[in-house]
Parts: sequence; C-alpha cells; structure tokens
Amino acid sequence: MSIAADMLRHLDETGLTVGRRIVDIVLTQGYCGVVIDTGAAGWALNYAPPADDLARHETYWLSRTVHDPLLRRALFDTPAPPEIACLRTALLAALSEPVLAAPEHYGLRSLPDLPDHCLDGARDAAVVGFGGLMWRLLGRASLRSLSILDLGLPLRRTEMDNVAAAMRLARPDVTVHLSDGHGWRAIFERCDTLSVTGSTMCNDTLDAMLATAGAGQTVIVQGQSAALHPRALFERGVAAVLTTRKPPQLVALARSDRSGAALQPWFEGGNARVCLLRAEPVVIDARSARHRSGITTASTQSDRAPASCDGA
Repeated sequence: MSIAADMLRHLDETGLTVGRRIVDIVLTQGYCGVVIDTGAAGWALNYAPPADDLARHETYWLSRTVHDPLLRRALFDTPAPPEIACLRTALLAALSEPVLAAPEHYGLRSLPDLPDHCLDGARDAAVVGFGGLMWRLLGRASLRSLSILDLGLPLRRTEMDNVAAAMRLARPDVTVHLSDGHGWRAIFERCDTLSVTGSTMCNDTLDAMLATAGAGQTVIVQGQSAALHPRALFERGVAAVLTTRKPPQLVALARSDRSGAALQPWFEGGNARVCLLRAEPVVIDARSARHRSGITTASTQSDRAPASCDGA
C-alpha cells in the first residue's frame, strides 16, 4: 500500500474522514490548496505544468466531488501524475489538521522544532530539497559530508553554487556536494542521516525514497507539504516530521494572485513550525548505517530527481 493510501487509512480509522467532503479547491502556479467542510485547508506544492486555466481545473475537480466527496477514486491510485499527487497531498493535509492541532490526542508528541537528538552523530547526510535542514546539519561537529539534492539545480545553479561555496568556507572539513537528484539511491546508500522534503509527496517519489532507506539511518521528513498525519511515515522508519500549520487567510491570498507570489512569503518561513514525533522517542544508532544489508527498493519507481525546496 502506498504512503498516501496508508495515510488515508489512518485518517479513516481515527474517524477524521467521517462525513467530510471537499468544498473548495484553489490552484496557483506553484501551490495547491484543498478546503474541507470543517473549514480546514490543506496545502501542498503544485508540480503540475503551468496553466492559464487554473479556474477551469478547479471547477472540474469540484464537479467530481458530487459523487465522490473526498475524491477517493480519483486521487488515490498510484503512481499519480503531478496534478493528482499535489491535490492528494493537500487533501490529506486538510483532513490531518486536527492531528496537528492536538497531536497528543492521536498518540503523538509535538515540539516547536526538531529536537537536537534527531541529528546526534550525523556524519554523512543527504538533504532532499534545497534548504530544509542543510545549515543545521552543517553545524553538527560530527558531520563529514553533506549531499544536497534538488531537481531545480539546473535552473538555480548560480544560487546553489554560491551557497555551497559559503558552506565549504564555513566548514572546510566537510565535503559539500550538489546534485539534481540523478543517482539518489547511491547517495542515500552512503549516508547515515536523510532529510527529505515533504514535497516528494507531490511528485510521487517519497514511497521509493523511504523504501530505499535502510535500518540504522535517521530519516526526517520536513517541509510545508508534510503537514500530514505522520503514522504511515513512522511505520516506514521516519524519526520525526517537521512541518508547519497554515493560517486560514491563505485561501483568499491564493485567489487574489494566481502567480503564487502572495503565498511565497508564508511558505518560506512565515508559518508556525511544529515537529511531530512518536509518543516515545526512538533511539537510532546512525553509525550502523554503513553496515546495514538487505535494503529494499521500490521497483515500480524510476530513479527520478527529488523535489525542490519545501522548507518548513
């Protein structure tokens, strides 16, 4: 079962889908929002090709909710093209809002930020999505190598090269490597710590990445698109989910500016952070990562590049 389908199952089991229906969908260049009848809105990065008729796409999807109130039949087949994967992630986020509001009611712990112990002992780390935890990892005295993977590298080469150069100046003892995501499995194999952007849910690559992660690796899912019921991620070995809660005014902002520019400040540091963890902390020996064996990969997924920045 896919991560998205597992998340929906957990939401079903907790009663959070009972009687719920989609009442609004808002699409911009770069962002996707879904509003349910409780007023909760979920957001995700939008990787669908740019379109001039976003309102028509909204109308089409809303029309399908007449007979399928949560678009279960339309959104939860895998693999999914970008438009469906983004809508699916935003819907799951809207349904998950009660979990982020009161994590303790759902057997979870929450903190305002990622606890330091999650990065203890990090030596060889990979960050999927430019931004995220890359600077925080660079500050760990134990770190020896940092790989930053982002599918936007070809378009943002100068910016990312400048940041990597600054990192090398700050930590000349750390090898900093930039990648557009090609060969990410080999990069993951040599790492003990993985920080994966939640926007991999939006290009349907997170399943393969978590299937590739092995015993002994510390895996953190972070980003704006990770505001989701985390149990399916914890079941796949994720140690923590670092994300944000979104204010209700984002729907009006998105409607006022289809370019997505009005939303950008909120999705680049303007939202309140929350870190979700299991009820009991999980201690992971990162040093054992290099000695693991029997890694399982998802044979149905290609070696696609990781998602772009979705920093929390």
